[in-house]
Amino acid sequence: MKYPPCGRFCEVCQSRELCGGCVETDGKPFHLKGKVCPLWECAQKSNIEDCAQCSKFPCEKFLNWYNPAYGKKSVLPYVGLVFIRKKLGTEEWKKWARINKE
Repeated sequence: MKYPPCGRFCEVCQSRELCGGCVETDGKPFHLKGKVCPLWECAQKSNIEDCAQCSKFPCEKFLNWYNPAYGKKSVLPYVGLVFIRKKLGTEEWKKWARINKE
């Protein structure tokens, strides 16, 4: 896996310096305090590169993976990013994410 399966693109993340990235830390981004991300773990076990490759997407696990400070609506941008990656392909998705990082 080269990129997080959830649609995030670490290269443009504001927390990149603190986090190290999901893939680089074997699914343990800094905000999980040593725990493995359930989406990363699921993608690893399912042998897929991103959640869009799963027939169950968007599953309960994905939809419940939100920032409690912002509520369930905070997962919506990542649903969109996963679909954009699926539609454009990974290389075009990376370009798109770099342009639209704000």
